[in-house]
Formats: sequence, structure tokens, C-alpha cells
Amino acid sequence: MGKILTSLAAVLFAFNANCAAATVNVKPQQEMVQQSKAQQNLADIAKSIYCIRTKTTYKNLLDEKMEPVEYNQHGTGFVFAEKEGWYYIITNQHVVDGDNNIVDENDIDDVHDMFAALFNLYEKSGEKTTIVDYRGDKKADDDIELEEVVKSVELDVAILRTKKKLHVAKGYEIGDPSGLKYGDTIYTFGFPFGSVKAMTKGIISNPGDNLPNAAENENKIIDTTYWAGNSGSPYFVMKDNRLYWVGISGRCFINHTGDCAGLAIGTDITKFQDMMDKALGKGGKK
Repeated sequence: MGKILTSLAAVLFAFNANCAAATVNVKPQQEMVQQSKAQQNLADIAKSIYCIRTKTTYKNLLDEKMEPVEYNQHGTGFVFAEKEGWYYIITNQHVVDGDNNIVDENDIDDVHDMFAALFNLYEKSGEKTTIVDYRGDKKADDDIELEEVVKSVELDVAILRTKKKLHVAKGYEIGDPSGLKYGDTIYTFGFPFGSVKAMTKGIISNPGDNLPNAAENENKIIDTTYWAGNSGSPYFVMKDNRLYWVGISGRCFINHTGDCAGLAIGTDITKFQDMMDKALGKGGKK
């Protein structure tokens, strides 16, 4: 009888130990699943990131027979919605609006053109914004032309749209930027130098705490890899392995050499939420 009780106790002990081990392993497994889902959502967002090109044309006011001068500038666009066959993209206003005059005469080769540039004798005569593969893309037949829906110079935000089917990410929610804190993890997507799609991981360096002389669109300081071409990049905060869209970045801090110093300025999504709503309203009945 004693042997039977001893054997039973051993079985029960082994059973309990196995249950305990199984219980201990549940949490890591759940975390792995959540992390995997978060990575899938990041990949989903990346599919909605596009390289934006604005080509601005200038005519020479000294001699209208001369060939017009063209300038390309590049930034990042994020497809945030689809409505009634229209796909809506957000970027910075300065990405879609070229300068009214040519400001860098060093880019002009012809002496006649250089003289015109020096005295602001070039006038903007046209502008076209498209989605391209990357900065060096010269194959125009697959470019996607975009039309402007609404923009704000004060917020440096522009919303564009196209009938061409684009990817609309679902792996995020709209977040509340007022709840961000120092050190919160963020993910930024863009086209640095207009060369390649890239995601960078950073933190909130300043959640809006006493920013001196801040403009209407200067709400956050983010510590992330940021270069020319990242203008219009959306950034997302990670909370409990869930992604929340909280803003877009428009410019960076410049160091003494004229390069980005690693800190960027973020504009809260709450600042341009009304613009997005207005843009979607123009697409038809809500």
C-alpha cells in the first residue's frame, strides 16, 4: 500500500511540475506571437510608403525662347486611406510646392541662365507631383500622377490623391500624441535621399515639453535617423506591441556642416486630423 501511495505521489508531483512548466512557457510564447504580429504590421505599413517627386518648371523672363529649367525635389508619402476608388496620401507641403524663383544660381550652367537666376528673372511656370520608384527613376511611363486635395503652409502638410490602386496599411491605429513620454519607442518610414525605402527605430526625445519659439507644426522632437527625402515621413509609437500613428516629421536639426544632426521635428496627428477628414469628404459623401 505504501508503495502505491508513493508512486501516486510521484505521478502527481510530475504532473504538477509539467503544468507549472507549461504555465511558465505561456507568457514567452504569447510575447513571441505579439512581437511577430508587430513585425507583420511594420511590414504592412512599409507597403504604404512611397517616394514623392515634384517637378517644378521655370521659364526665363529675359528670353522666352530659351528652354525652361526643371528642378526635381523628393520626399515621402504615406497612403492613409481609400475612399470611393481614390487613394489618399499625406506628405509635407514643402515637398509639393517648389520655390517661386530659382534660388541656387550655382546649379545653372549657361551664363545667360545664371544672370537670370541672380536677378530672379526666372518665374515658376509649372508643377507636377508624382509617385516614382526612387530619386534616380527616369522611367516615366509607370509614374503615378497625384492631384492636390488640401494643404496647409502653416502646418507644412499636404494631402494628395490618385485613382491608381495603392496599398493601404491596416496594421496600426490612430494614437494620441498628448500621451507620449520621454523615451517612448517610435518607428519612422521614409525615403532618405529619395534613394530607398527605409524604416528607422528611435525615441521621443521631447514630447512637447517647453519647446522654445515652437511653430504650429513643431510639437515633438524625435531622435531617429533622418535625412533629406524623409520629409513627410509618418512615425508610429509602439505600445504593448501595438502600433499607433501619432504624427509626421518635416525637418531636422542641422549641424555646423549643414547635415541633419539626428534629431527631427514632429507634427502631431491631431494638428492635421481635420485636414484628413476634409480631404476624405471631398472624395464623396461620408
